[in-house]
Amino acid sequence: MSKKKYIFGSISLLVAAVSVWYFFVKPYDYQIRFEKKTSPGTIFNHVDKWVKALAKSENTVILNATTKPYTHSEFDLKIKDSIISMDWDFESITDSTTQITISVRDHQNSAITRFKNLVSNPPLKKMLLNKTSKFNRSLNNLLELHKVKIIGEADIPKGFYAFIASKSTIDQKANTMIKLNVEILYWLKKQNIEVIGRPILVTTSWEVPKDSISFDFMFPIQKKDSLPFHESIKFKSHGGGRGIKAIFNGNYRISDRAWFSLYEFAKRNNIAIETLPIEYFRNDPLEGSNAIDWITEIYLPLKPSNE
Repeated sequence: MSKKKYIFGSISLLVAAVSVWYFFVKPYDYQIRFEKKTSPGTIFNHVDKWVKALAKSENTVILNATTKPYTHSEFDLKIKDSIISMDWDFESITDSTTQITISVRDHQNSAITRFKNLVSNPPLKKMLLNKTSKFNRSLNNLLELHKVKIIGEADIPKGFYAFIASKSTIDQKANTMIKLNVEILYWLKKQNIEVIGRPILVTTSWEVPKDSISFDFMFPIQKKDSLPFHESIKFKSHGGGRGIKAIFNGNYRISDRAWFSLYEFAKRNNIAIETLPIEYFRNDPLEGSNAIDWITEIYLPLKPSNE
């Protein structure tokens, strides 16, 4: 075989191999990457809400959803007459930056779409850019509503509290606290028990796949030898250990954004923590101040050294 024929044959095989990979093996038709200054958990939660909102407002049906908390979300969507897969990957770049990778595949027209990618802008690409742009705007709006500052390891404040144990989704956490706030304060006032500070929330379980938390909503009071009985309102001491701390500025309804930032900080720095956030609220929402000025001190407790 001549050298020219050998080179031509080698190039032909390479082109054939690349073509087979591009048209039949490559797992996506189109892909886009961008970065955001927030945690993977914040983006993961926002993607879930955004896709559900998309299904309600833009003639889209969610056929299947598979998620791996904080790192991956996959959705099969019926958009008009097409079945589209959207795979989202979230990779932490720094303590405050996440890379988002969106891979899309048209199940019914994949080969045609891949060919058009080579010569033009196919409808799938236009659709992805349009929807990604909308997602980007909605995420930017969310990020403008809050700030998170990681402090690092700190002592968890001690106190004695009156509390009610409750359970809700993370989204309904604030509404649940509002109801408990009225119940606890009304009863404490009737019992002439003085509240000596702002309330706190102590998470007792966090079921990520179900978006469910159990928590104690607590008001600080003076410790006494004898306290009245109530079927739901109990008393206990809390705090005194160590945790990693963040300062959250924003509405208490979205304070879980700091939970994700602390979780990522602990993972990146190999800090063993309990995923049971504790929130110390420092402002009264009824005072009418701008929510971005509200302060919540948030802790994830360190695991005991013997675990």
